[in-house]
Amino acid sequence: KTFNKYLKALWSEFEIESNMSPFQSYTWLSNWYDVVGEKAKIHPLIIIIRKKEELIAIFPMSIKKTKFLNTIEWLGGMHCDYMAPLLKKGFIFKRKEFLNIWEDIQYKLPSHDLILLSNQPSTIGSVDNPFVKFLKVKEKTVAYSRSLKGNWEKFYNKILKKKIRLDSKRNLRNLEKIGKVEFIISDSKNNSKKIIEKMIVQKRYRYISTGSKDLLLKKEHRDFYFRLSDINSKFLNLHFSAIKINN
Repeated sequence: KTFNKYLKALWSEFEIESNMSPFQSYTWLSNWYDVVGEKAKIHPLIIIIRKKEELIAIFPMSIKKTKFLNTIEWLGGMHCDYMAPLLKKGFIFKRKEFLNIWEDIQYKLPSHDLILLSNQPSTIGSVDNPFVKFLKVKEKTVAYSRSLKGNWEKFYNKILKKKIRLDSKRNLRNLEKIGKVEFIISDSKNNSKKIIEKMIVQKRYRYISTGSKDLLLKKEHRDFYFRLSDINSKFLNLHFSAIKINN
């Protein structure tokens, strides 16, 4: 399946009742494909999983074709911090069931040389990621998350470690030595674009100053972020904010 009206309706409705990350939303990935993926000659492989006609999962995969290698990957490239399937809430894959499905999928995939599934979280929402739980994987890095319950004041004063609170206050004092510090949340498309523009300038400067590869060198990668400010979807809420010093 490719990105089209039918898939958009199916996928977007499934998001409401699935465990997933924002990076697997139809809006995020279709935007990525339109701006980045298609130019990189990446072809979507959207796999729909049903059990007795009930939609239980979506595997948003792709095949990347180069001169020497055809690779099966998750959709999203470097613009997805987490890559994973969408899983119906309340449904948990059993080992044998998942392995049988995955074997069938591999048999039906287009001709390829390699399957490379990276940046996979061990859990998706409150359930285990079957690709991590049931397949052979290699740990790439460690990431931590926190489920926020109640309001920010309660979390900050009663749950957050004292050392982190003290470090944050010290960092703020150091910034205030430079000038007036403001935290702003965008309230318009124009302000969002300004924040994105500054973010890109600063990230590219950081890449160059540290001798790292400039991941935003190509125009399509910069355009991907600029287009985020144009998204207006009931299925995906995007938050744009920044710290300003002396305006």
